Amino acid sequence: MPCALRLGVWLDRLFKPRSIAVVGASPNPRSIGNLLLKRILDYGFQGRVYPVNPKYSSILGLKCYPSVSSIGEHVDLAIVVTPAEVAVKVAEDCAKAGVEYIVVASGGFKEVGARGAELERKLVEAARAGGARVVGPNCMGVYSPRGRVTLFEGFPREPGDVALVSHSGGMAEMIVMMLAERGLGISLLASTGNEADLTLVDFIEYMSRDEDTRVIGGYIEQVKDGRRFLEEARKAAARKPIVLMKVGRGEAGRRAALFHTGALAGMDKVLSAAFKQAGVIRAETLLELVEYCMTFSRLNPTPVRGVGVITGPGGLGVVLVDAVEQAGLKAPEFTEETKLKLREILPPVAGVSNPADLTLAMVRDIDLVRRAALILDKDPKVDVMMVGVAAVLTYSRQIAEEFAKVMSEAGEQCSKPLVAVCPHVGEAETHLRKLVQAGIPVYLTPESAASSLAALSAYHKAKMKLTSPEAAS
Repeated sequence: MPCALRLGVWLDRLFKPRSIAVVGASPNPRSIGNLLLKRILDYGFQGRVYPVNPKYSSILGLKCYPSVSSIGEHVDLAIVVTPAEVAVKVAEDCAKAGVEYIVVASGGFKEVGARGAELERKLVEAARAGGARVVGPNCMGVYSPRGRVTLFEGFPREPGDVALVSHSGGMAEMIVMMLAERGLGISLLASTGNEADLTLVDFIEYMSRDEDTRVIGGYIEQVKDGRRFLEEARKAAARKPIVLMKVGRGEAGRRAALFHTGALAGMDKVLSAAFKQAGVIRAETLLELVEYCMTFSRLNPTPVRGVGVITGPGGLGVVLVDAVEQAGLKAPEFTEETKLKLREILPPVAGVSNPADLTLAMVRDIDLVRRAALILDKDPKVDVMMVGVAAVLTYSRQIAEEFAKVMSEAGEQCSKPLVAVCPHVGEAETHLRKLVQAGIPVYLTPESAASSLAALSAYHKAKMKLTSPEAAS
C-alpha cells in the first residue's frame, strides 16, 4: 500500500508538504494564480515552491516550469488554478509526475451542471490513476500553521488546537477569524469544496488522530456516505469532540447548497439523528459553532448538573440563571454553608442564593469575584461557575485589566471550570482574549454560554457511552 494511504499518516504530506507546485501561476498581480503563489511565499512556507505555466520563464523571482512533470523533482502538493477543462489534463500530468495531493481551487465542475460533473469525474479518474488524491475542486485547500501552508489571506501564524473542515472556503475564513478574535488558533483546516475525492469523513478521521487537535469543528452542506460517516464519526468522537454546523435545512438553503458546491443537502432530521448516535455535537448557528469550539478547546468534558452564577448588579444575574435553565441545566440554590460564607464577604443587601449578586461592591473591590468563585468552588451543588461581567467593568482599560487579572487568579485557584459572560466588550477586548488563552471561555451572550455548557455536558455523556466496554464489544 502506498505511503499516502497508510492510516495515521496518510494526509501528512497534504498538511505538511515538503514541496508545492502552483499550476496556473501568473505574474499578473490581479490573477488568482499570482495571489495564491504570493500567499504561500508570504506565509513563510519552508519547502520548495514551483510556479507552473508554459507561458512564462519566471514568476515572483522563481523559475517557472511548463508542466509539473518537467520540474524533475518530487512534488508533494499541487495547487491547481486553471480552468476546469485544463485541470483534467493537469491532473494527468501530476499523476505522471508522482504528485501525492492535488488541491483544485478552480470552479466550473459539478456545481454548474452535468457537463461540469463529467469533468469532475474525469479529474478524479486521472489523479487516482497515478495514486494522487484530490481536494476539491471548487475549494480553498488547506491551512496548516505548523506546516507553514495557507492559501488564505491574513490568517494567523500561531497554531492552535481547533481543527476545522468546511465545504465553503469563505465560511472557513470567517470561522477562523472569529476564533482568532477570541484568542484561539487553528491546528489544521481543510476547505473541501465539491468533495470529488477526499471528503469530510476522511478529514475528520485524520484530525481525530492529530495530537495537536483538541476539538474538530465543521461547516457542512452534505454528508456523502451516511453509513461511513456514522462509523468513522463514532470512532473520532470517542477520541475528541466534534462540532458540526449543518446547513441547507430548508428548501432555500438546499437550493443554495446545490448551487454552491453541487451538494445534495439530505434530510435534516435523519442527519440530526445520525449526529446524536455518533456523539457529534450539532451547532445550530455560526456563533454556536465558534463558541462550542472555544468551550471544548478550553475545558475538559464534564457533567454539568448545576451552574453557580456570580454577578453584580443583579439584573444580569437574572438573565443568566434564566438562560441556564432554558438550556436544560440547573441553577440550584446554594447550600446554607455557601450562603453563610458569601454573607461574610458581601454587603448585607447582596443576594446569596444563586445568583450570588455582588452588587456595585464588585466595582469597588473586584477581588470579590475571585473570593466568591472560591466559595462556590466548594459547593457540592455547583459544577461550573459562571461570572456575568457588568458593563461598568468594561468602560476603562485599567478596570478591565484588573478584572481579567482577578479572573485568571480565580481560574488557577478553583478546581471546577470557570467561565465568563461579557455582552458588552468595550475596552476589555484584549484582556478578555487573554482570559480565553488562559483557559477561561468568554461568551458574548448568556444564551450561548448556557448552551455551550449544555454541549460540554452532552459530549461528556456521549463519550462515556462511546468508550464504554459495551460500545467496544
